[in-house]
Amino acid sequence: QLSLLSGKEHRLYTGLCVLNSATSQSLREVDIHKLRMRRLTEAQMRRYAQTDDPSQCAGSYRIESLGIALFDQIEGEDMTAVVGLPMMRLVRMLLSFGFDVLGE
Repeated sequence: QLSLLSGKEHRLYTGLCVLNSATSQSLREVDIHKLRMRRLTEAQMRRYAQTDDPSQCAGSYRIESLGIALFDQIEGEDMTAVVGLPMMRLVRMLLSFGFDVLGE
């Protein structure tokens, strides 16, 4: 996967749905990130795979670890979406239903 992504841009799409069980209303959103991986040599890819063990990760990189060194540019609203769940978007969605995660 790293060799396929090397020197190219790709997008990550993360879908999110929040259901208010009291009202049966739901919100659905998609978070999109555009990532441009720098051109990597075979030796760099091999070393990265041995060092960071990204075999269980989508895209074969751990952006929250050494994987950040693989990229030239990342565009998106909420970096947590690249790791997993877009937490800032989730908090906004919950707030729209009146649930404040920082509230009492």
